[in-house]
Amino acid sequence: RGYRTLYRAAARFRTASRLPVDGETAEYLLQVHDVAQLYELWCMFAVVRAVRSVLGSPRRMARADTGDLQATLRQGATAEWPGVRVSYNRTFRRGRGSWSLQLRPDVTLEIKAGPNQGLHLMDAKFKLSHLPTADTDPTHPVNADLAKMHAYRDALTGARSAWVLYPGTEGRWLTPSGWPDGLGAIPLRPGAHADLQHVVRTLLRPDAVPQSG
Repeated sequence: RGYRTLYRAAARFRTASRLPVDGETAEYLLQVHDVAQLYELWCMFAVVRAVRSVLGSPRRMARADTGDLQATLRQGATAEWPGVRVSYNRTFRRGRGSWSLQLRPDVTLEIKAGPNQGLHLMDAKFKLSHLPTADTDPTHPVNADLAKMHAYRDALTGARSAWVLYPGTEGRWLTPSGWPDGLGAIPLRPGAHADLQHVVRTLLRPDAVPQSG
């Protein structure tokens, strides 16, 4: 409930036609209170935790850069296990991983061997298709965000799957040829990690296959 309330407040603040502050102050507030950026960072650590629950502690893990007032994670920071790597904001440049243009998924899960070998890309989107009116209302990803997953999967060499991570309730999975080649959406919010855990476990230990739909 609190997470939904925070999302509603952020959405209303960003879309209000008039704000009771001047433009400079409004810009400052939006830059300082970037909930979407916080969600992106949190999703990176959630993916690392999901991999760790399957493979154990990573043999190498990038540390956050910390100061008196903030902590940041640099672009390209990684957590590594034998044959598996999770990267934050990994850059795929044209001609070096991307055939069309430079792309930077929020989280890249790279599996170097096995039936699910390849890149599995995830983008954190602090969005819902609609604001629920009750706690029990189902919430879905934004279709435009799913379309962006098409761009990742089609443009990046070695991409097998691409996923929207979003603070909703309903998962999606679309595939042209069978698991794990396709795209989807994973609901992910504090206290609700089961869908992400299932997808990551199935990619790393393919003894169960999600149903398409």
